[in-house]
Amino acid sequence: MGTVWDPIADGSEIVGILNSSKRNNRRPARNSYTSPQRSTPSSGGGSFFAHVKSALSWTLGLGIGAALLVGLGVGGLQLHRLATTSEFFAIKRVEIRGTTHFSREEVLKAANLQSGVNSLTVNIADVEQGLRDNPWVLSVAVKRRLPDAFEIRIRERIPAFWMLKDGVLYYADNRGQIIAPVNVGNFLSLPTLEILPGGEELLPQMDELSRAFQAAHLPVNMASVSLFRVSAAKGFEVFIENRNLVLCIAAEDWDANLRRLSLVLSDLARRGELKTAREVWAADGNVWVVEPENV
Repeated sequence: MGTVWDPIADGSEIVGILNSSKRNNRRPARNSYTSPQRSTPSSGGGSFFAHVKSALSWTLGLGIGAALLVGLGVGGLQLHRLATTSEFFAIKRVEIRGTTHFSREEVLKAANLQSGVNSLTVNIADVEQGLRDNPWVLSVAVKRRLPDAFEIRIRERIPAFWMLKDGVLYYADNRGQIIAPVNVGNFLSLPTLEILPGGEELLPQMDELSRAFQAAHLPVNMASVSLFRVSAAKGFEVFIENRNLVLCIAAEDWDANLRRLSLVLSDLARRGELKTAREVWAADGNVWVVEPENV
């Protein structure tokens, strides 16, 4: 018996298959949206081990750093101990400059520097302070010259006068500041400074006045000055011993008074009358000359 073929039925089936295939191959619309698929959460085991590994690395690094610091500290202490006990740094030479009024032995004693002592153990500030305690020292600078030497530079106070105080004769500077007692070991012949009532207020001008006297080129030998007196009454009095002459300068406007005094002294010397003068006094814009018969 033969097979009967139904074109209508078969045709519709074929059409249905074709339509289904077209729907499956159709592209999504341009403005269509397809929600993403959610991933399944993974296990937390890997994250935990990563944190543990990071913590271990940090702890290990910290431990190594601490060990290095301890090692450096111990090594530094050992190095310091070796350096401060080594003969290589023992003091062998001390160079001293600027001293006139006290000896090398006095400087070393004041500085507390001894040959053979390790130079690294010496405190520079202590050395300078010990030297400043000496009344002759105005300023001091100390330098360490490794490995075995020191350099000491001293600026001394300059004595300008003798000054009697409480029965003791002292050296004093140009400002009338006491330096040290006069003794045989540091003897210098200097004029005596005498301070009368009110003279203390004039002492700050002493240094400038002394320099001005030296620069004025007066026709008298300033090396023959035996006494320098300061008072409120007469200002500054200078006694010239070899001429038996007293020069007086009023404290007020003393620089102008000194210029007038210099002119008058030069005129007296030119006329040969200076040798008869006993006192020349400059004050208030005038200069007075006192002769022996008028004293």
